[in-house]
Amino acid sequence: MGKPADTSAPPWARKVWFDTENLYLEMPVVGQAPITMKFSFTEDGLSKALKTIRHVAEVSAAYAPRNGKTVLDHPIVKRPKERYKSTLEDRAKAVDVLRKAGVLK
Repeated sequence: MGKPADTSAPPWARKVWFDTENLYLEMPVVGQAPITMKFSFTEDGLSKALKTIRHVAEVSAAYAPRNGKTVLDHPIVKRPKERYKSTLEDRAKAVDVLRKAGVLK
């Protein structure tokens, strides 16, 4: 006899929980920590969360294992970083603000 499973959910399952104000959706990401999304605890928020789950399920269906074998390798989701190019003037303003706040001397 084997040991009982910790959960009946498969490893790719989405987790949803809520508190009095928000609904939370945890999405697994291949090769990275899971993403947790927050929606308002309303009909509209629930609708958005369900649409997100549905969209991800449709997009990732091609990568789901079939008969114990993965058909396609799942690409690691990479979030593009938006880079802000600061100027010397921006930096001087930031230093001035930090000095006024007492963070820098």
